[in-house]
Amino acid sequence: MKGPLYRSLAAALKDRIALGDYPPGAALPTEHELCALYEVSRHTARDALRLLQEAGLIERRRGAGTIVTRSPGVGRFVQSIAGVCGLLQYARNARLTVLSQGREPSDDPAFAALGLDPRSAWVRIAGVRRIEGEAQPVALTTIHIRADLCPDAATLAGLSGAVNEWIAAAHGVRTRRVEQDITAVALDGANAHALGSDVGAPALRTVRRYIGDDDSAFQASVSLHPGDRFSYAMTLERAD
Repeated sequence: MKGPLYRSLAAALKDRIALGDYPPGAALPTEHELCALYEVSRHTARDALRLLQEAGLIERRRGAGTIVTRSPGVGRFVQSIAGVCGLLQYARNARLTVLSQGREPSDDPAFAALGLDPRSAWVRIAGVRRIEGEAQPVALTTIHIRADLCPDAATLAGLSGAVNEWIAAAHGVRTRRVEQDITAVALDGANAHALGSDVGAPALRTVRRYIGDDDSAFQASVSLHPGDRFSYAMTLERAD
């Protein structure tokens, strides 16, 4: 095995999980057994299992050993709710693939639902977000951007960060706050097909409004995340 031994061991175990040698629900070899099988130290085996656990592939259960929780073929994105920076990290890690982009009609009901000013012109962008290396998308996303701030199709296709970051750099309109609502829903036929999921499967629907210094929304998004590929992590601290 080349490179750091624990990373090489983690990659080898990940491959065996993907091939079905250790399917979800099965137990992995113990640390002692891994040491014997791969001729590595206990420390190397422990660090390799830590990487698999951080990737959401295994769980270490008292009395049951190390259990495979999923195959690496189905990605799960964990987003930390830690202010606007956490949202920007999500946009960097789960890249947007644009499926359509165009002006929205002035009577679009989305304006009222999202609290957007119908007197302004808006652009609607539909797409999917994917994590590099994963076959299935982690989200189906619709983004509404004020037309005078919207990047063109070529810029959007090459964007490596969040749209609101680009808007701040290109137009000087910064995000003062983000308002977010999260709702549990069931996927309908069209959305399930687009996400490669089952009709009626559980999902998280997130609605975000990006508010500028003038206290008005210049961008909003509505995203559907399949429940088996996405979760939120939150840390709460006392103020005193």
